[in-house]
Amino acid sequence: MRYVVNPVVRTLVGTPAGRWSGPLLVLELTGRRTGRRLRVPVVGHVCQGRLYAITDGAWAANLAGGAALTVVRRGRRLRARGELLTDPAATAAVVREAVATDGARGLGLVLPPDRPATDEELCALRRAVLLSGPGLDRPPA
Repeated sequence: MRYVVNPVVRTLVGTPAGRWSGPLLVLELTGRRTGRRLRVPVVGHVCQGRLYAITDGAWAANLAGGAALTVVRRGRRLRARGELLTDPAATAAVVREAVATDGARGLGLVLPPDRPATDEELCALRRAVLLSGPGLDRPPA
């Protein structure tokens, strides 16, 4: 499915029609080891008043320690900084808030039905990338 949807999202978000793309974002970053340019479609989540991309993708490792990137949002290209959260408690807090706001299905998560998920379980399922920069202080709505 993603092989069909992702190219469409990458194209749509950067066009004038992207104004209606809601929380969809495209992150443009450079691979640390390969130097290859990556264009990754994600859903922006506002948690704790800040914008995050919550993912299980391996691309997030490129943002460990922080790195410059470009966020394509609603037809606009914005310079930003992305930083992969490494603290399990902070990551779990962001994922928990996103689940409370958008629901587990909105994140593609299957959580234990009989008890709250532990921090370790949430960190094993998803990673959180903090996105910061001018123009990213408003929710992607």
